[in-house]
Amino acid sequence: MGIYDSLQTIDQSSTKAKPEKIKDVKKTERKSVRKTERKTERFLTSPAKRPARRQSFEIYDDQMIKLKQLKREAEDEGKILPVSVVVREALDEYFKKLG
Repeated sequence: MGIYDSLQTIDQSSTKAKPEKIKDVKKTERKSVRKTERKTERFLTSPAKRPARRQSFEIYDDQMIKLKQLKREAEDEGKILPVSVVVREALDEYFKKLG
C-alpha cells in the first residue's frame, strides 16, 4: 500500500505530546442577578475616535500625483503625512462647504 504501510510503522509513543500542567486559574465572581436596565448615557455621546473603514474609490491620475507630491514635501520637512489623512480632511472640508 505504500505510504499507508510506512505510517503504521511510526512509533505511537514518540509522537504523543506531553500534557502541560494547568496553572491555577482564578475564578471571577459573578452576580446571580442580571441587570435588565440599559445605560443610555453611552448611546447619547459620540465616540471619541471616528472609526475608519477602507474603501475603494477611483481618482484621477493627476489627483494621485498631487497627493504623493504633498506626502513627499511633508517627508522632506520631517513630517509623516499619510495620503488617507489628506483625503479624509479634504472630504470633511467639502462636506462643511456643502452644509
